[in-house]
Amino acid sequence: MLISVRRLLWLAATALLVAGCGASGHEAPAALPDPRPLSGVLYAPPANAALLHDAEEAAVRDCMHERGFEYHVIPARDPWRLVEDNPYGLLQPDRATDDGYGITAQRLGPPAGDPNDEILQRLSETRQRQWHEALVGTPDRHRKVKRPDGVTLSYDPGACVETGFRSVYGKPWTERFRALEGVGNQVVTATLRGAAFRTAERKWATCMAEEGHPYRALGEPRQEIQERVEKAAGDSEALRETGRAELAVARADVACQQRARLHQAVAAGQQRAEKTLRGDWEAEIKAHRQARDRALKHARSGTA
Repeated sequence: MLISVRRLLWLAATALLVAGCGASGHEAPAALPDPRPLSGVLYAPPANAALLHDAEEAAVRDCMHERGFEYHVIPARDPWRLVEDNPYGLLQPDRATDDGYGITAQRLGPPAGDPNDEILQRLSETRQRQWHEALVGTPDRHRKVKRPDGVTLSYDPGACVETGFRSVYGKPWTERFRALEGVGNQVVTATLRGAAFRTAERKWATCMAEEGHPYRALGEPRQEIQERVEKAAGDSEALRETGRAELAVARADVACQQRARLHQAVAAGQQRAEKTLRGDWEAEIKAHRQARDRALKHARSGTA
């Protein structure tokens, strides 16, 4: 279940939402298109994301145990938070109404915590260092991966995190994932620079101004809420007020996205961008999807 800002604000948030115009609350708002690059191959819906997270954590635990270290799996407390936001900043009516942008809820909710903190507290400084090295590796053993978008990343292939990924998904998961991540970023950048998105964004900005929110760029509401949350840190009443503001802005935001047909414009722009950027990666996209599907099948059978 999503631990949303609306739930955390209880009756105050409910009263705010009921006071506004729009859906009656008797039926869930219809979902809008959710375009994501490369046919969404890097995206898993919440239920699947939770299953994969648990499988990854179990594999990391087994690796750590094999190396003589105790490790507690980190539970997926809120599967919705495992799923990345739409890369274009597009909102869905149900999430926007209940959770805004998900920014204030992260600060208002209980801290996630790490069950391994207790383990580390019992270890000497030397064993703590060895524990971390077993988990994430050491810089001298890092392998560099240059993505198609020009970003260079590095990782230790012998670390338990990487060993866990390979156990769940097979080889060469990390290299392929990072490469497709770079291609996806190129697609997003090209889509956001395209005429279809820019035209729809201007219509969205006009709509938002009419609703009393004079933003020019789609990312500005999120940035403003993030700044307010950081400024209100430690002040519970200011955070609650920011949460109420977030819900109101996000509700107007998603309504204006609908009026500007922003989701459809992004889908069309993304399709055009992928015609020139995706072609050489079809085999990798297929292999990545198959590896994830196999991992899901194994995860489901393991929990059945």
